[in-house]
Amino acid sequence: MNSVFEIAKREFVATVFTRGFVLGLLVLPIMLLLGITVGPRVFMDRAFRVEGQIAVVDASDRVTPELRTALTAGTTRPADLETVARAARGGLAGNVAVMEALGMAPKLTLVERPAGADLDREKIWLRDAEPGSPHLALAVVHANAVEPKAGETELGAYDLYLPPRTDNRVEIAVQQVLRDAIVSARLATHGLDRVTINDLVTVPRVQSITVADGGERAGGGGFAFILPAAFMFLLFMGVMGSGQGLLTTTIEEKGSRVIEVLLSAVSPMQLMAGKLIGHMGISLLGMSVYLVLGLLGLASFSLFGLLDLSLIQTDKYEEALRQGISKLWAGEDPQAILDKIAADWDGITKQVGVDKQKAVYNAWAAKSGAYPK
Repeated sequence: MNSVFEIAKREFVATVFTRGFVLGLLVLPIMLLLGITVGPRVFMDRAFRVEGQIAVVDASDRVTPELRTALTAGTTRPADLETVARAARGGLAGNVAVMEALGMAPKLTLVERPAGADLDREKIWLRDAEPGSPHLALAVVHANAVEPKAGETELGAYDLYLPPRTDNRVEIAVQQVLRDAIVSARLATHGLDRVTINDLVTVPRVQSITVADGGERAGGGGFAFILPAAFMFLLFMGVMGSGQGLLTTTIEEKGSRVIEVLLSAVSPMQLMAGKLIGHMGISLLGMSVYLVLGLLGLASFSLFGLLDLSLIQTDKYEEALRQGISKLWAGEDPQAILDKIAADWDGITKQVGVDKQKAVYNAWAAKSGAYPK
């Protein structure tokens, strides 16, 4: 048995105390750190905006009015944004208004073409760029895009033509605009209100409440998913790292005939058992390093206040806050908005129960890292 542990110790020391092992162990955290800090700066072009003209040939004569209404919604004055939050759930006009308020809305100029327009001529227009107002797309809406043809049940869509080297973000923005306009036209044809329909079919995800002998507490939420995934990642890294290391050292010792010298002193079973135990220790060391780094990351997040406050029915508190932010966009008095949010939060707390919320809050606040020391 002593021989097995001696071999395990030899494998552990020979592997761990090398620059290659240390570099290999730290390369993943370094890559993650670079991806988090440098990646967004490199791959996200914050100055990029979808801006230009989009020509539409509407054979249905019902989609163009929806496009016209939606694309002019981006010119909404700040004083008119008080209904943005509800409108955003109802269709394209609200989405454009919200994105405009955030400075991210696409600046699309609608160029209306008659239903019988010459497509070849329009495609030539698509390739003729204008300084300051590029021609982004040509959309040909099918005649049955809003209502099916007589005797048919299938609805049509549209054909989209783009100039060469079009950015993928431009295509996504144009398709989203056209899709929402067609959906709005279909609903309007049937006398349906899109805002009302979205309100009826939208059910927010609520936070679960765990009922235990000691009282009620907020459910684990995403933590119940993240914890197994984190340990699965650690197990994967440990198995892959130790398996590769075991195979590499065995091949090297076989080639240098070191393994023959070892087999003259121990049995093959003792040799492989020692190697397995040694590399198991190496895997545990690697998993421990990643676990410690992860806990340090969570601790740093808690110091910056990035951990959510754990209360019963947190979604209702967040909804009151969201409504307050939408009123702030509308230009209302900030102090009045804060007073209204505070009153709503007090009402939610009384509805749930002050004592219950205090118990849940105290349990959360008592956790390590809940507040910076």
